[in-house]
Amino acid sequence: MSVEILEDQIIYTTSNKQFIRNIIKFTYDDGRVKAECYLHDGVAELKQVDDGWKVIRIVY
Repeated sequence: MSVEILEDQIIYTTSNKQFIRNIIKFTYDDGRVKAECYLHDGVAELKQVDDGWKVIRIVY
């Protein structure tokens, strides 16, 4: 597994608000990718979209 910190990424919430955040990206040996960042109401699990990252759910 590898871990990267990606700085100044565009994050889209479910209501299409945009935030700029640093994210932590985990790449597992089998190719799966998981990304997380801290938003005002908790830690957000993210998926990559064309021009940034979209919040899938908030995990506390």
